[in-house]
Amino acid sequence: MKEKIDQRILIVHEKQPISSYVAARLKSWGCKVDTTASGYTAMEKIGYYSYFAVFISSTLPLTNYRDLIKRIQRDYAGLYVVVLDSENKLTETEVKECNLDFYIPDPMDDHLLSSVLSEMAGRRPDLEKYFENIPLVTFDFERMVGKHPKMIELYKIMKKLSLSSVTVLILGESGTGKELTARAIHYSGERKNGPFVAVSCAAIPENLLESELFGHEKGAFTGAVNQKIGKFEQAHRGTIFLDEIAEMSPSLQAKLLRVLEENEFQRVGGTEKTKVDVRIISATNKDLWKLAQEGVFRQDLYYRLSAFPLHLPPLRERKTDIPFIAGHFIKKHHKRAGKDLCRIDKDALEILKEFTWKGNVRELENVIERSLVMCEDNIIRVKDLPDYLLEVGRQEKEHTEDVLVNIKPIEEIEKEAMIKALQKTSGNQSQAARQLKMNLITFYRKIKKYNIPVKEIKS
Repeated sequence: MKEKIDQRILIVHEKQPISSYVAARLKSWGCKVDTTASGYTAMEKIGYYSYFAVFISSTLPLTNYRDLIKRIQRDYAGLYVVVLDSENKLTETEVKECNLDFYIPDPMDDHLLSSVLSEMAGRRPDLEKYFENIPLVTFDFERMVGKHPKMIELYKIMKKLSLSSVTVLILGESGTGKELTARAIHYSGERKNGPFVAVSCAAIPENLLESELFGHEKGAFTGAVNQKIGKFEQAHRGTIFLDEIAEMSPSLQAKLLRVLEENEFQRVGGTEKTKVDVRIISATNKDLWKLAQEGVFRQDLYYRLSAFPLHLPPLRERKTDIPFIAGHFIKKHHKRAGKDLCRIDKDALEILKEFTWKGNVRELENVIERSLVMCEDNIIRVKDLPDYLLEVGRQEKEHTEDVLVNIKPIEEIEKEAMIKALQKTSGNQSQAARQLKMNLITFYRKIKKYNIPVKEIKS
């Protein structure tokens, strides 16, 4: 193969010898390679990293490889899919039905792999040229966009956290990217090849959350017809992300504390203890310390969860990042909107930069996705933005204009101050000038300029 491809590729294969062989060849040609034997972990990785292609085994255990391919093609258009058919089980009809980009039958060799990579490189569009006015900045973490000083400092801290297994508490308003931050820490650290399991403590009813986290034994309660493996077991040797941790009930808080202290738990209805090696990252948009002080949240659990608190800045505090983030979302969503890669014109971008974004990055993503659907000629203009953004802008402009109407000119304010000073000093110009901390010559000159009736003030 003549040219090297400096791109990231994921191999999803259950057979270690085949996975290692393909990975070694891809690496020798300049590719960055990740591997996994799990379709579930594959989707987690695809949702985080910016892959160029994914190589999938046609014989994945516990996974319908067709479903995996459909999910990738639906949610990540533009990601090349290559099926490795090491047992030659696929028929020509099945290959067509899956709408595959590439198919490699057995026996696979260097020539086949090289040909596939060369063809992929030839098909690759030069997308970056569309973003000359909206450069993308990702620094050390995939999909984390921005170069505001607050974000650069955040990246430095996250880099250090990724190299440890310390418990992290992520604090920030809704929509600031708490789960994305947790994923970045996980996938940049020593546990990146382990599972990342996310749980929303607010989305699951209280009576079901314990079973969801720790699993249950058969017959533990009505409807428990089979044993269930909980999220903590699923996250073994990986990371569990507990979002909206403030919503967890006091009784469950006590059981979570035990997991943190002993690294073990019991399934609901069980008697045996299960050991786990799990890193815990939690998040909340509430003041957890205040809740702990008020007795709503356990203080001992708070201290264990917040071994390292991480504060995410709201979007309104880093508005210089808005062009970069908007460009990132255009690149992410343009194909789903049925558009080529678009750009934002200057006026529309100014509106985005001036808006307050109470919903933070999540709200900005929704706006970009909607605007992509509405825009024409692959340019997002002011008319393509949601009406409420324009309405807020008009209200702020009208308010500013109203305030300016009531503001007096500086000369009028200065004249009134001089008259009041003269009145207080019974027309003594030297004393009045001293009160205003004004040079006496300047004071005389401005009396003449403003035509102040000094004699009338004396009397």
